[in-house]
Amino acid sequence: MENPRFDASQPLAVLSAASSQDVSVAVRFAAEAGVPVAVRSGGHSYSGYSSGDAPAAGLAPSLVIDVRNLSGITVNADGTVTVGPGASLIRVYEAVGRTGRALAGGSCPTVGITGLTLGGGVGVLTRAYGLTSDALQSAEIVTAKGEVVAANARENADLLWACRGGGGQVGVVTSLTFQTVPAPTICTAYLQWSFSDAVPVILAWQKWAPNADPRLWSTLKLLSGTRHKSPTIQLTATWTGPSSEFDGQLAGLHNTAGVLPVVKSVQPDRSYLSVMFGYAGCSGLPVGQCTTGPGGSLQREAFSATSHVPYDLLDVTGAFRLVDRCVLGQQLEGARETAVSLDALGGAVTDVEDASTGFGHRKAFATVQYTATFDDGVDPAPFDTFVRDSRDAMKPFWDTRAYFNYFDSSIADPGPAYFGDHAARLSAIRSAADPAGIFAFPPFRT
Repeated sequence: MENPRFDASQPLAVLSAASSQDVSVAVRFAAEAGVPVAVRSGGHSYSGYSSGDAPAAGLAPSLVIDVRNLSGITVNADGTVTVGPGASLIRVYEAVGRTGRALAGGSCPTVGITGLTLGGGVGVLTRAYGLTSDALQSAEIVTAKGEVVAANARENADLLWACRGGGGQVGVVTSLTFQTVPAPTICTAYLQWSFSDAVPVILAWQKWAPNADPRLWSTLKLLSGTRHKSPTIQLTATWTGPSSEFDGQLAGLHNTAGVLPVVKSVQPDRSYLSVMFGYAGCSGLPVGQCTTGPGGSLQREAFSATSHVPYDLLDVTGAFRLVDRCVLGQQLEGARETAVSLDALGGAVTDVEDASTGFGHRKAFATVQYTATFDDGVDPAPFDTFVRDSRDAMKPFWDTRAYFNYFDSSIADPGPAYFGDHAARLSAIRSAADPAGIFAFPPFRT
C-alpha cells in the first residue's frame, strides 16, 4: 500500500497474478471458499480496501488479488495504447510520450491506471482532453463467475459503461485500451497570493477556472501545517495553447479577483513528458526511479482524505468558511500539511454526453480534496476527524457529492454521492454482473 497507515493490515492471503487466468482461478476459488476478495492495482485506495484488511472502513480480512505484475504497455499503430491493470501512471506517460502521444490523467506517479480510470480520472490535462475514463475504448474483465470477457461498444457495453468513471465493481479489469492524443507542448505557471487575499481569490477562481479556455487547467490549493510558516494559497496551471497567449489567459483570474499574486513563475513551451515528470516530482529521474518501491527515489507518506464535487459557487460566507478550515489546519497538532485542493472541471469534461459514461458529475465546476498528512505510526483518528469536519463544514454550500477516487467509507448513501443521477443504473449493472457483491466496496454491500 502507498499509504503507510495501512502497513499493519493482515489480509487472508495475497495472490500475485501473472495472467488473467490467474485472476480467474482466484475469483473462482474465493467464490467456492466463501472468502471476501480485494483487488490491488496501484495500492492507493484511500479507505485501505486494496490492503485486504481495513476494519475501520468495513473490510474484513480478504484474499487480495494483486494485479501489479500485469503492467505491460503497448502503444499501437492506430494511436491507441493497451495497458495492463498494474501499470503506474508515470510508466504509461513515459511509454506514450516517447511515441509523441499523450493520455490525460493524474499527477501522482505511482497511482495505478485502473483505479484512476474506474473512478473518472482527473488531472492537469482534463479540461483539454477529458477524463482518463473518457479515453477508455475497451477492457478485458474477469467476471464474478471467473469468466474472462471483453467489454467494448459491441460486447458487454454495460460493463464498459460502469468502468468509464462509474466506479467499476463489476469484475477484475485485466487489460485496458485507451485512445491517445498527439502530445501537446505545454506551458505551466505557479502563482501565490498573500493569504489576506484568499477570499477574493477563491471567489474569482471558481468563476474563472471552469469557464476559461478549455486548453487551460488549474488547481487552487489552501495549505497549512508544519511545512508552512503560515497558511498559504497558491495555484498551478497548465496551458496547451500558444505560449504567447498564456499571460492573457491568466489575466482573466487577476482581473476577476482584483488582486495580484505576490509570486509568479511561468515555464513556457515544455514537452508533455517534462510536465508529467515534473508534476510527479520526478524531474531528471529515469522512470524506474519514479516509484516508492525498491530502487525508487520517492517516499510514502501517511494521510487522511475525503472530498467534495461542488456544483454551486461559494458566496463570501462559504469562501470564509474554506479559509477558516485552512487556518484551523495550521493548529492541528502533528499535521505535516493540511490541504484543500480545488481542481477545475469544465472544458472537455462537459463536451461528452452525460449519459454516455458512468461518470456522474460532468456539470460540476471542480473536484475538491481535503487532506491531512502526518508522521508514520501516528494515530490517524484526529486527522480523519479533521478532514471529515472540513467536508461537513462545507456541506451547506456544496451538498454531499463526492469523487469516487477519493473514497471515504464514512460517506452515507454513497451511490448518489459518488455517481449522482447514474447511481441507479450503476447499481443495476453491478447487481446483474455480480449478484453476490464479490467486488463491491463495503458501503455498497449493504
